[in-house]
Amino acid sequence: MLLLVGLACTLPSLAAAEAPLAPLPAMFPLEVGNQWSYETADGQHRFTISVGIPEMHDGTVYFAVKGYGYGPNASKLLVRAGVEGNLFTRDESIGADALLTSFTYVPGGAFDSRLGPCEEMGRVAAERRPWEFGSQSKAAAVAITYQNFACADLGLVEEMYVENIGLVSRTMTTIAGPRQYRLVYARVGNLVYRPKASSTLSIELDQSTITLDPEGNHAPVPVTLRYAVEPLTGGTLRFNSAQLYDFYLVDSSGSEVWRWSSEFGFIQPITEVSFAGMIEFTEQLPVQRFAPGSYMLYGKLNTNSSVQPTVGTPIQITEAQTIHIETLRRIRDRRMAPMAGQ
Repeated sequence: MLLLVGLACTLPSLAAAEAPLAPLPAMFPLEVGNQWSYETADGQHRFTISVGIPEMHDGTVYFAVKGYGYGPNASKLLVRAGVEGNLFTRDESIGADALLTSFTYVPGGAFDSRLGPCEEMGRVAAERRPWEFGSQSKAAAVAITYQNFACADLGLVEEMYVENIGLVSRTMTTIAGPRQYRLVYARVGNLVYRPKASSTLSIELDQSTITLDPEGNHAPVPVTLRYAVEPLTGGTLRFNSAQLYDFYLVDSSGSEVWRWSSEFGFIQPITEVSFAGMIEFTEQLPVQRFAPGSYMLYGKLNTNSSVQPTVGTPIQITEAQTIHIETLRRIRDRRMAPMAGQ
């Protein structure tokens, strides 16, 4: 079972105030050389986004990104990622940063988009949506819908982003009607995506909902990190050390409450691993350790690159409902009371 999953447990988690903040996966990875290509279903319309050499402005580093904006902004935008993963651009008219794209859901909130010349407001959807790429991988995508106030024949309608891949779909309004562009190629770090010939990373749990018994017990849940190459041909991955992968769990405040590798030690030499089409790593998530709440489970490949490929999926941990024996007795007594009076 991929994507949206639910777990249940009753024991308290680590104190959020003492837990380290987990690294946030990038919704739009900014690394020199990253590139994304998009096409409409009929192949008649396309565009490409590429990340170029960084530039320094007033002591802040921005990446020169081509194609992410549209209209006059398609040629170049100066972009940086904030601490929460949202994107900011350099607004030369005021000599300061301006929010470009937000990935944070705020109930009733919206942000001003600066991707194009139109006056637009973007709203991040509360729930993630499933996105499939290749036959082996799925992901939970963040969706942003846009409202256009100034341009009748040009503007954004909707975008979808997948962690550590980036923009996977963009729908625009045009004079000829809505036009959807879907991702057909991406090079992000040392991962490559292509239809029918791609390398993809996914995380999987074998159950969508887990309910603990009344005492809060449950067996650990298997989680699998899968790297697949399509077509299923051979390949080699180069890793920073003997630790090839990791899993970690993050609570709703962004604090890391569990990391698989914290219980082990690994030798340091760079390691190369050959595989035939697919490589998988499975470990056990100790669900009984954590308090009820919303979490994100992440899997990471420790590849020998500046950005390690990471994928995440949301988890909701809930408590099993229990009825005490005394409550059951009172219910029984109420039901039997009329019979006693007959």
